[in-house]
Amino acid sequence: MNNLLTHYPVNWIDGMKLSSSHFIAVQDFVTDSVRGAIALQTTDLNYGLQPVASDSVKMHVLLDHYNQLQLTLEECHAVTPNGIRIQISASQEGQTLTLSKDMTEM
Repeated sequence: MNNLLTHYPVNWIDGMKLSSSHFIAVQDFVTDSVRGAIALQTTDLNYGLQPVASDSVKMHVLLDHYNQLQLTLEECHAVTPNGIRIQISASQEGQTLTLSKDMTEM
């Protein structure tokens, strides 16, 4: 976990002119604060793939006759060691992850 602050709280004062950057700064600060709090409670045993009602991970692996390996991740629910949640769901458009590798190069 990175202990240095990267986003600081906004110093709100009466009569200040507001812009979207103030609200974005607040959101960034809160997000970093929550991630930091989660990361403090994360151990070697409680991060990674998370159990959900359906499959935690749903993927397809394809190796074609040209030795091109293609992995498509359609469903994944996980938490990284620093508390960032990863959620990939094929039910939402554009939410699949596809990786390709030419196996002849290995």
